[in-house]
Amino acid sequence: MQDYSSSNITVKRINEVKGTMSQEQFAKEIGSSQSVVSKVLSGDPPSISVLIGIANRFDVSIDWLLGLSSRKSLKNYSTYDDTNPVTYADITAFLVELLKNKSISFKRVESSDDPDTITINDYFIGDLVFSANSLLKTNPETIDAWLENAIKNYDIPLLEWTNYEDICYKCNIEYRSSLEILNIILESRETQ
Repeated sequence: MQDYSSSNITVKRINEVKGTMSQEQFAKEIGSSQSVVSKVLSGDPPSISVLIGIANRFDVSIDWLLGLSSRKSLKNYSTYDDTNPVTYADITAFLVELLKNKSISFKRVESSDDPDTITINDYFIGDLVFSANSLLKTNPETIDAWLENAIKNYDIPLLEWTNYEDICYKCNIEYRSSLEILNIILESRETQ
């Protein structure tokens, strides 16, 4: 057996999840045995059942455990459902990651007849994406702090765009921040 426990990301991440629990206590939590946990923490590759046990019990991603993703939890990043709606923060984090990796790029166009053009109809997503895009071009070292703030402030479920033109008109005329306007819209919908 190859001893790679000190550098193995999986072992490090399992230890992170385990925290101060004893191996025996951790094994009980994940539905395994202390001897299996000991072997995994010594560098043996974990079985699928061990990975599933850890992921389910501690709400972590198997991809994260294996070092394939930097996103520890899948909470709020799973497929859409009514109990866990996608938020502006989710979309912003996803798009900023794509921008940082140069997987996508954006430019403003007033209108386009090009069928390959993607149009962002949601003013707030557009505002956030273009702010992030500009920041990455002008001051890239601050993007993580900006994103952290955006995630905190925009943890708001996406709007259904039934009155798109009215909202965009208000946004452009009132010259308020998109967060202020989004909160005004949400408040007005709650009082209706």
